[in-house]
Amino acid sequence: MQKKLADDLNKLVTPEDMEKFKSSEVALSAIKILGLFADGLQAITQSDFVIVQDFLLTSIALATVTLQQFEEARLVDDHYVVSVCEHKTAASYGPAKLVLTPMLHSWVRIYAYHIRPNVVSRIKCKGNVS
Repeated sequence: MQKKLADDLNKLVTPEDMEKFKSSEVALSAIKILGLFADGLQAITQSDFVIVQDFLLTSIALATVTLQQFEEARLVDDHYVVSVCEHKTAASYGPAKLVLTPMLHSWVRIYAYHIRPNVVSRIKCKGNVS
């Protein structure tokens, strides 16, 4: 058990890793695309969709966040806190708390409500954010 914990700690993303990611070409492209949709762009290429989706998934691990959980985020100290019920250690630790900056929250909102529905069928859009 201790070896597993040590291995897991060694695999954690460092603040330096996150800074490199935030300034990467892919991240900057995704932010530009999100900005275009915030300004009212209504069409998206598959390539741009993938760039935005990958950027957001990498930024906050959205895979198990539902739209309802996202909509129920609470504002705490200028950050949005989303309770994520479905994750590997939920039985032991309860819902995970996903903390989003206001900017990241707005990007996820643009993605979930304006970009994703252009690519994913409306029926599938009712479930997870990703």
